[in-house]
Amino acid sequence: MRKRELFTIRWRLDCRCSLLHPIKRSLGANFQADALILKSAQDLIVSFDEVTDLRSRQGQIVWASGCAVARKPERSTPAPPAGAPSPTAPAPVGLLPAQPAEAHRLATKVATEVQKIPGVNKVAVILTGNTAILGLDIKPEVQKNRTEEIKAETAKKAKQLDKRIRTVMVTTDPDLVTRIKRVFEGVSKGTPITSFTKEVQEILRRIKPAAGNL
Repeated sequence: MRKRELFTIRWRLDCRCSLLHPIKRSLGANFQADALILKSAQDLIVSFDEVTDLRSRQGQIVWASGCAVARKPERSTPAPPAGAPSPTAPAPVGLLPAQPAEAHRLATKVATEVQKIPGVNKVAVILTGNTAILGLDIKPEVQKNRTEEIKAETAKKAKQLDKRIRTVMVTTDPDLVTRIKRVFEGVSKGTPITSFTKEVQEILRRIKPAAGNL
């Protein structure tokens, strides 16, 4: 073979080996580059079948052709269909009204609706933060074993009336009901609920845990 032809073959061999270095690094140290080179007087090519088989055993596919190495395309996340609503975060729940006029209006609404529950005679309501405090006057003919059931019904009803009411405390204790009425009447006359902070805290402290306190 003439020197020029030998030089051409050696140059092509060097070129192919340099192209195989990235493939060798990606496949591991056991990859034998020399085993994938087919010597030919016309050209040198990388065996397509051997590279594909070796890459497939490692869970990947490498296409070696000419001077390019093609990788399996990554899966893209499909775009949502046109017109589909985008997910939105729930709107934060605000506090119950603190202004006397608005607070009294809502408290009166809650009292009116809760009073419609069978067995309830009168209701006084305090609204503070996200809490509604209900003072119930139960009708005399109602049996005592129905009291807890009525308290649970009134708590559920109060929550349904305004989404800002997150906690409901219910009491039938005569002394606490009187205190709740006093605060309720004070707010109705324009006194801010903040003026009754100590009274409200004492009421909450004394309300016993019950089924109606949610």
